[in-house]
Amino acid sequence: MGEWWTYVPADVQLFSPRTYARLVEAHNRALWPAQWLMLGCGAVALVALLRRVDGAARLLAALCALWCLTVAWDFLVLRYGRIHWAAPEMALGFALQSFLLALLARRDAFERAPGVRARAAAVLLLLLALVGLPLLAPALSGGPWWRAEVVGLMPAPTVLAMLALVPLTPAGLGRWLLLPLPLAWCVVEAVTLAALGSPAWPLLPLAALLSLVAGARRRGRRAAGAPRPAHPG
Repeated sequence: MGEWWTYVPADVQLFSPRTYARLVEAHNRALWPAQWLMLGCGAVALVALLRRVDGAARLLAALCALWCLTVAWDFLVLRYGRIHWAAPEMALGFALQSFLLALLARRDAFERAPGVRARAAAVLLLLLALVGLPLLAPALSGGPWWRAEVVGLMPAPTVLAMLALVPLTPAGLGRWLLLPLPLAWCVVEAVTLAALGSPAWPLLPLAALLSLVAGARRRGRRAAGAPRPAHPG
């Protein structure tokens, strides 16, 4: 038996790229035409963000809460559980995230007037979730469009949509409630794709970095713009 540091992710991967691709294809075929419903709802949130509609972030959070439930049950429990022993625990995490997102949407815990850069980062991340990621998998593999990963049906684009909320959320408890599952899934997704030999493995970690940097920059600007207390004398 080799030493543990000589192992790479492919050594412990539970399934092959072909098995995973067929699973995604079967999942999409079983739920057709739900893809258009999910993309249509996401497009409404995207337009609301672009037009600076009040409550756009709240709408996106509510959609993400619903999407987390559909991903947890329809994909992780009914599909992914056939090839991955940890799928039930993953599904539980998405179900918990759905509750947290619904709580944030209920409390409207988002910025009323996010800055230009924060809004731009949110729009970019949501565009990646709605358009970029669904086009990526078939383009890289040359397979049919049935293997596209659609927001609300697959974990990765749903996590991208959640990351779009981070720059729109004030620093504090709300953001800490948002971050754990998306960041954890970015690691899981990157390791899984690297083990499968996909060149797309850095996408989610880079998206998470963009989301965190955009949120941190907004926080820094707010702190810099805060009025300084007057000194006596």
